[in-house]
Amino acid sequence: MTLGGIQFGGLASGLDTGALIEAILSVEGRAVRVAEQRKETENKKLSLLGTFEGLVNKLRDLARDLQSDSDFYAHKLTVGEEGIADFSLAGSATPGAHTLVVNSLASADRWAFAGVVDPEASLGAGSVDFSYGGTAYNVPITAGTDSLNDIKDAINAAAGEDVTASVVNVGTEATPSWQLVIAGDDTGADFAITGLTSSVAGLAGATSVTTASNAEVVIDGLTVQRSSNLFADVLQGVSFTVSRETDEVGTSFTVDVDTSGMKANVKKLVDAYNEVIKFANAQNTFSVEDGPGGALFGDNALEGVRSVMRRAMFNVNAEQDGNYRTIGQLGLELQSDGTIKIDDEKFDAALTTDMDQFSSFFRAEGAEDNLVEVDDGLLVRMEQMLENLLKTTSADVGDSSVEIKGLINSRRDAIGRQVRDYDKEITRLEERLEKLEESLVLKFANLERIMSGLQSQQNSLLSSGIGTRR
Repeated sequence: MTLGGIQFGGLASGLDTGALIEAILSVEGRAVRVAEQRKETENKKLSLLGTFEGLVNKLRDLARDLQSDSDFYAHKLTVGEEGIADFSLAGSATPGAHTLVVNSLASADRWAFAGVVDPEASLGAGSVDFSYGGTAYNVPITAGTDSLNDIKDAINAAAGEDVTASVVNVGTEATPSWQLVIAGDDTGADFAITGLTSSVAGLAGATSVTTASNAEVVIDGLTVQRSSNLFADVLQGVSFTVSRETDEVGTSFTVDVDTSGMKANVKKLVDAYNEVIKFANAQNTFSVEDGPGGALFGDNALEGVRSVMRRAMFNVNAEQDGNYRTIGQLGLELQSDGTIKIDDEKFDAALTTDMDQFSSFFRAEGAEDNLVEVDDGLLVRMEQMLENLLKTTSADVGDSSVEIKGLINSRRDAIGRQVRDYDKEITRLEERLEKLEESLVLKFANLERIMSGLQSQQNSLLSSGIGTRR
């Protein structure tokens, strides 16, 4: 063993001094190992607390999202003839039957100049002028960059956000005829290319290829126009994009409530609720053989959240009209482990018997904002109660404002402080061990020197005859 230039190994004393020092340090280092184990446990708590918070946030977010029509309701659509339009539905759609006739599709304005044989040949200097969408464009063409391809590039550089210029061969390979085509990027009658002129000698004869026009449909007997083929604001909760024109008969389509889709939406909430409960249950198990089930055994954050969830889920809504006042009446049954199970038959019957009351049970809002009222729906209660438990607020104390953290954040801070305390304790104990090691090495080194000196004296006496027995 070596320390500060001192080398020894029990040569004089015959002792294994290195092993002795290591043994002493191992005993004295037990406090460090205990502190490290406790720190590891606290860090594990932090990790598990983060997982738990993620599950709680997921439940809160689902409760918030499902309050909207688009996430709570589900619909299905039946179309009489495919290929006329692509439909999409939102939760606010109203069930009913409809007819659709497509008179015309939306088109963009498109102009073409007279053809030339060589798109790389010089056409002369000048300019191309036009207006589009209320913006006037003057595109200068200079000598040396005045071929058809050059003119195309100049137009795209100047007006590429509004129009697209291209060069197209409308002839054959043997007898080409290259034409400059300018097309509006938008469809609809409001997006016409106007005042198109050219002062370039070799570029003339601009003619209209297609005229900017609106899409026109007849929906349930009413004529509607839009600048594009998308009709997103004609029927509530229904949008469609037309793709071809029809005869005067057109097609029909029907919107119906999709009860299985609504059930799947509610099941998402139940599953998220159960995930939180199962996590808390797993942490709070205990057995004589294995001890606590998790590092968060008995943690007040888990019980606090679980208590709020139970109150939100099982509150009896006495203010609700009709027969739906408890989750049991909707087929949501409490299990022995605290989770919820859906009774399919009872749930389906409640959903189809009175859908308005079913929706109100979940989504009704209380009389006052930002307060959990007895007449709040289950989703509203769940979101507000969890949010109030988790969010950070502030309170005025005298002339200053004090931050009040939510339950999980408070626990995270407390555990973090404990981890930092263990770090300080470990550092202190390790410094103490280092000093102890230095002290032990010096003491054993001195012992070796003393023993070595005594042995030298003994050998000297023996060699001189002193002390020899006669």
